[in-house]
Amino acid sequence: MTTDIEDADTEASPLISTTSPAPPKKPLTLLNGLALVIALQIGSGIFTLPTQVSQSVPSPGAGLLVWLLAGLLVWTGAASFIELGCRAPSNGGIQEYVRVAYGGRGGSGYDDASGEGEEEAGGEGSERDGEGDGDGAAPGDADTAGGLVPEAATATATPAGAHDRVGPRGELAGFVFTWTWVLLAKPAANGAISTIAANYLSRPFLPGPQAVLSPLASRLTALACVGFLTAVNCLGATSGAKAANVFLMLKLSALAAVILMGLFALVTGWRADGVPASGTGWFGRPAEDREKPAWQLLGDFVTATFGAVFCYGGWETVGFVLGDMAQPERDLPRVITGAMITVMTGFSLMNAAIYICLPFEVIRTSSTVAVEFAQRTLDSAAAGVIFSVVVSASALGALNANVFVTSRLCVAAAHRGYFPVVLANLHCRSEADEADYLEEALVGLRRPVFSVLKIGVTWFAEATRELRWRRGVPV
Repeated sequence: MTTDIEDADTEASPLISTTSPAPPKKPLTLLNGLALVIALQIGSGIFTLPTQVSQSVPSPGAGLLVWLLAGLLVWTGAASFIELGCRAPSNGGIQEYVRVAYGGRGGSGYDDASGEGEEEAGGEGSERDGEGDGDGAAPGDADTAGGLVPEAATATATPAGAHDRVGPRGELAGFVFTWTWVLLAKPAANGAISTIAANYLSRPFLPGPQAVLSPLASRLTALACVGFLTAVNCLGATSGAKAANVFLMLKLSALAAVILMGLFALVTGWRADGVPASGTGWFGRPAEDREKPAWQLLGDFVTATFGAVFCYGGWETVGFVLGDMAQPERDLPRVITGAMITVMTGFSLMNAAIYICLPFEVIRTSSTVAVEFAQRTLDSAAAGVIFSVVVSASALGALNANVFVTSRLCVAAAHRGYFPVVLANLHCRSEADEADYLEEALVGLRRPVFSVLKIGVTWFAEATRELRWRRGVPV
């Protein structure tokens, strides 16, 4: 009898389970979310972009206004993620928001996707909740709903909810976004960040202050950085988050050190070679900028704002790991609000400290303004070496956050059927999505090897203007 039952069970069991798997653990806390977002926002940019911002503004006071304005602009976009994330608290972030926004009735959004729009997307063959399909979608619903998700991927998709079923436009939008993000956007960012980390890591070992690391050595070091952080994240489901906590402490310590040195210089006058020693003050313009027309000054101010906005990037990180947070509805507003307040305050005070301690002309011409600040303030070459290590650690923290959250996007995409289903598997002991980490690393490795580091901040603005205003593409 036992054998017959086992044989019957074997014959009835499909090759791929049609039941939803047990809910995964949600190990990320409020502190983990803050660490991931702040670790990506406080990357290498804040230690290098003050030079580019200062080149585009006529005075130190205008430079501080740029950082404040950019922070407020970024906060408006980050605040929209609070509402979106609370309405779809699952991994995937922008992928989920895009697929639902384009997949409802007429591509109109969440309400249509979870209500009447679902009926239109599904056509006559789709079944309503409560009429036999329970909480999740039965096998084959993806086809009758007009979606692009294959049956196997639909069977393993978690969690099932009203926003899980959208029309074909939504699935196409999510598919295109995910592949663009994983193959182009994040590998390019990882290549840039790892190259910056490699250049700063190697600085203490170079023979002189003007020596430059060879391109081959720089790229090999960048590859080692990507490989090391990929291995760290493969150790367990929370290893990347724990590493983010460590990098967060290092970054906040570096910011605090610069701010305290600037405050000490302002109070005592020691090494205050910037604004206090200048004849123009906070808002006085140098002689070369006094002849510029107002329109040119405004254009330069906007260009500087673009650079600062780029530096604030990373606030969208939390959306990709929202499904791993223990209390997403409660913690998401706290993470985004806390991160924006912390980063805006830190960036503004750090730039004020730099303007206090360094002449405006030096800031405009220095390519490593943080190292220049340490050497002039502490009057020691060793201080420059220490800050080189600090900047490289800051860049590695941003790289670690990118590796961690992009792997979560790969898992969510595999559940949707955008990636091979094998990428949705977790390690049986560590619960780490190792296949996603390796796939992401292999894609990201080609950036430091085959490309030159170019961060075209203005290019992003021009591309947006071309797509949105000239061609009418909704971006």
